[in-house]
Amino acid sequence: MLNPVWLRTFATVTNCRSFTEAGRQLGLNQSSVSEHIRRLEESVGRRLFVRDTHSIAMTADGEALLVHANVILQALNR
Repeated sequence: MLNPVWLRTFATVTNCRSFTEAGRQLGLNQSSVSEHIRRLEESVGRRLFVRDTHSIAMTADGEALLVHANVILQALNR
């Protein structure tokens, strides 16, 4: 199941390109953001980001999920 909190975290990370900055915007610490992304990746069975110590990049699966995440989040905001 796609948890809307995890989807919002995912969408924010993609916009910020930073787990730390996404956490600031969402009022979460970096470890909570990482946990949300980890759980979302487990839920969909795909890696959504390629991470190293200084940068993140979305995978093709992450890009595909972002399209659906935005639709879901827009529907929830109505």
